[in-house]
Parts: sequence; structure tokens; C-alpha cells
Amino acid sequence: MDIVAWIRRGLGKPGKSQRGLAEALGIDPAGVTRLLKGERQLKAAEIAKVARYLGEAVPMPAVRGAKSAPAAPADDDAYARVAVYDARAAAGAGGVGSDMVKHFLVFREQWLRQVTNAPLDELAVIEVDGDSMEPTLRSGDHALIDRTERRPRQKDGLYVLLVDGGLQVKRVSAHPVNGLLTVSSDNTSYRSYSDISPSDVDVVGRVIWIGRRM
Repeated sequence: MDIVAWIRRGLGKPGKSQRGLAEALGIDPAGVTRLLKGERQLKAAEIAKVARYLGEAVPMPAVRGAKSAPAAPADDDAYARVAVYDARAAAGAGGVGSDMVKHFLVFREQWLRQVTNAPLDELAVIEVDGDSMEPTLRSGDHALIDRTERRPRQKDGLYVLLVDGGLQVKRVSAHPVNGLLTVSSDNTSYRSYSDISPSDVDVVGRVIWIGRRM
């Protein structure tokens, strides 16, 4: 669901209106009209206000498509909440749940800034499902994704890919000369795919951290 469809659906609920949303956002009603026409981009800081007014969880595409603010310097004692989505990145055949926020994980912001400069709203945590990336990833692991890193040609690594409506986590590397991609699994029981054009791969983001339950 894109961001405009999400807002339109929410405004269709009893007691919700464009004027009410404008008041919640602190903008002129005409601004909401432009938003619904796709003429105005929703800022990242406004997403939470929209969600509170509509009484709904924030879908991942809404966060992904919002205009982000630059990352602020981290305070030594500051902590940041990163959304955990009700979505599974399959390390195998491919699968996905819903794209709603389930809860949040708290990270020390100083540590986050050591591994990424992405705005917090461009970070997401999802659960891994399947065994194709073992031993690197196991089913049930949680992966922190940087959605600003979507170009494997710039950096090889583990990426979350959107494939036929499902999410897959795979190792992606680029040929240093022709730029074609190789998509592979760490589990040698699964086949790899090579000579793939970057334009044929829908990259959600790069995995920058893994959490595992012992």
C-alpha cells in the first residue's frame, strides 16, 4: 500500500476528515489536498502525526517513501527506537507477512551512528525465515536494514530483496567490470544466480546488524 492509499483509507473511517488531518499536521487543508493528489510529499516527522490521527499503524512503504531529515549527531547517552515490522525476509523460497509496525527495538544512538548515517526512519528490523543463509543467518534472527543502501554495485553484502511480493535476504555482489550482480545463498544446498542486471533486482536495503536469540 502506498502512502496516499494508506491516508485515503484512514480518512474513510468514521469521524476522520481532511480538515481534521490538516489540524493534526498543523497545515492548511489545501496542503492535505495536495498530499492526496501526490503534489506534496509527506515529511518523515509527519508520519507519526498522521498515524495517531488515523489510529493506524504505519505501513513500511509509507516510511520508505517519506522525505527524510538528515541524521543528527548522536548524544553519548541517547537511545533511538527502530521499528520492528511484521514482515519476514525469507532465507529460502520467499515469504512476507504484513508490513505493519509490531513494536520497536532500542539501540544506543552512538552505536547506530558508527554503522550507518541513515535517518532513523530509514532503518527497519525484520525477522529472518528459512535456512538458505545458514550459518550466517538462522530462522528467527532479526536483521537491521538500512534502506538508504540499495545499490549493491557500491558495496557487496547481505541485502533484502523484494521478489514477487515477498522478501528475501541474500548475499549480493557485483562484477567489478560489467556491474552485473550475483545473488547467492550462504547455504551451499541452494543455487546461486549470476549475470543479473541491477535494474532487474528490487533492493529494499542492506543488512547492517543481526540479532539472535540464544
